[in-house]
Amino acid sequence: MDLVAFNRAISAARGNIFHAPLENTRALAASAFTNPSITSYPLAFTRVLGHLQSNRAGIPWFQYIINQINKTIFDIDRPDPPPPNSDDEDVPPPPFDPFRYNNDPEVLGVDAIVPYLRWVALENISAQFYIEAMHRFRASAVEHEAQLGLVGSAAAGSHAKNDKAARIADKMAARVDHDHPSDRFDTLVQDDSIPRDLRMENVYVLHFDHMAPEHRNGRFLFKNVIKPLTDGWSHPHVKNAIVDNIAVLDADVFPRLISWASAPISIAIKIIYNHVKPDVILRNPVSPFFVESLSMLERAQNYCHTGNPAVLVKALMHPALLSLGLMTTGFPALWSSFPFSSTSTASTDLEFLSSVWPVRKNGLPQTCSGRAQTITYGKDHFLVYKAMFDILHIIHCTPESRWKDEPRDRRQWRYIAALIFRVWKDDVFNLVTEGVVKSVNSLSAASQDPTFKAFQVTRMDALDNWAQSKFPLGSAPSSLSPLILALKDKPSLSNPTHLPPAH
Repeated sequence: MDLVAFNRAISAARGNIFHAPLENTRALAASAFTNPSITSYPLAFTRVLGHLQSNRAGIPWFQYIINQINKTIFDIDRPDPPPPNSDDEDVPPPPFDPFRYNNDPEVLGVDAIVPYLRWVALENISAQFYIEAMHRFRASAVEHEAQLGLVGSAAAGSHAKNDKAARIADKMAARVDHDHPSDRFDTLVQDDSIPRDLRMENVYVLHFDHMAPEHRNGRFLFKNVIKPLTDGWSHPHVKNAIVDNIAVLDADVFPRLISWASAPISIAIKIIYNHVKPDVILRNPVSPFFVESLSMLERAQNYCHTGNPAVLVKALMHPALLSLGLMTTGFPALWSSFPFSSTSTASTDLEFLSSVWPVRKNGLPQTCSGRAQTITYGKDHFLVYKAMFDILHIIHCTPESRWKDEPRDRRQWRYIAALIFRVWKDDVFNLVTEGVVKSVNSLSAASQDPTFKAFQVTRMDALDNWAQSKFPLGSAPSSLSPLILALKDKPSLSNPTHLPPAH
C-alpha cells in the first residue's frame, strides 16, 4: 500500500457524509462509526510503502455498505404499526417492537438510547492490508528469521553459566554458522512461486441478539449480510478508493526489495560476528559491547522486515543514530564511534570506544538484547550478563556522578560494591514476587471458596504495598507487615512479627 496516500484518503473520508453512520436516530449516532486508528508498517526502509492495520473501526469506505445492511436487517419483513390517529378507539396501541427500525424522536429520548443500540447489528471493527507472501516467510509470528535475534543470542551464549544454557548456546552458534538468518531469507525469496498478492481483510461483528429471531438463519444472513459485503468490494466508491492507494511493484522487486535495503545491515552483522566467533567457539565471554551492537543491528533489520517501530529500543538506538535515522529519513545511520575502524572493514580492525556508549541516568550502560536473551536462555542468564556488563563499563568508564573526590580506583570499587548490592536486592525481590504470585495463582485455581479467593487478592495487594515501600528489605512496619501478609497462604495463620498493619 501507498501509506502516505492511504492515510491522506482516510483523513478526507472522515469528513464525508457518504461514509458517516446513519444519522436519523440517536441510537445509531450513539453507536456511530468510530474514526479508525491507522497503524502503518513501512517495509524495506521506504517509509511510504508497506502494510497497515485499522483498529477500532474498519476503513470508512465500507461504512456506506454497512449502513445499508443494518437498515435492511431492521426494515425487512417487519409489519407496519397501525396509524397513531386511528378513529377506532378499540384498537390498542402497537406493541413495542425492539427489532423494528424507528426514528420517532419521542421514543428516542436521551434516556432511551441504550435499548435502541440493538439497531446496529453489523459492525466493522478492524481491517488490514498486507502482502500474502509475508505468511510464507514464517510458520508463526514468533518464527520470522529477522525477529529472533539469533546472531546476538549466539554471541551472548558465550556467557552461559550452566549446562542447559551451554547446550542452547551450542545450538544457536551451529544455526548461525550453517547460514546467517539474512542468507536464509535471501534464499527463500528467490522462489518465484511465492504469492505476492495484496490481501485485504475486514473483521466484522454481527450481533445476533440484535436481530429478529426469524432472521437468525443461514439463508437470511447469506442474502442480506454476506453477499452485500462481498459485493461491496466491487462498489465503485470502495474499489476506486483502494485501487488509487495501491503501489504496484514488479514481481521481481518484492520481497527482494527487503533483501536489497537490509544488505548493509546484514554485512555489518556478519563482520561483527566473525570478529567474536573465536570467543563463541571457545566459550570465552564476548564483550557485551559487541553483543549489544549485534542486537541493535538485528533490531534495525527486524524493522526493515516488519516496519514495526516497537522493535527499536530508542534509549540506546537513538543516541547511536540507528533508530533516529530510520524514523526520520528511513535509512539507518551509525555514530562515528561504532565498532568499525575508519581505515578498514576487516574483522581484525574492529574497535570500540566504551566512553561514548549511551548510559542510563545512573551512569550504567543501556542494553537492547534483554528480550532475545531472556527468551533464549532465561531471565537469570540475562541478569548475570547485565551485571557483568555494568561492571565492565564501570572499569572502562567510571561514572563521575558520585564520590567525585575519591581516586578513580576507589570510585570503581564503590560503584561495583553498590552494583553487587543492587543485584542481590533484585534477586531477593524477584524471588519473593515470583513465589507469592505462583502461590496465589495455584491456590486461587484450586479453591472455589469466595472468602479464600478474596484473601488471595488481599495477598497480591499486600505484595504491591511491599514492593512500593521505600525500603522493601528493611524491618520497618511499613515494609515488613505487608511482606508477612503477602507470604501467608492461609488467613488463619498468625502474624509472627506481631506488628500492627501498615497504613
